Amino acid sequence: PPAVYRAKGVVRYAGASVPALVNVTAGRLQSQWEPALDATAGPGGALVFIGRDLPSWREDLLAALDAPPL
Repeated sequence: PPAVYRAKGVVRYAGASVPALVNVTAGRLQSQWEPALDATAGPGGALVFIGRDLPSWREDLLAALDAPPL
């Protein structure tokens, strides 16, 4: 959402064998595989979002992150 200024974290994409480091700044997404984090990342991931008006976009964002891959 445009209200998100920054997002950063470690995620596991569906079907991926290693986690990825994700960084979003001003709407630009960067994602890179991080095999070194495989042992410490656990089964899920964690993302931190910085922005404004969280209640207006929180549920849509969570639904999108939980959606099955295209």
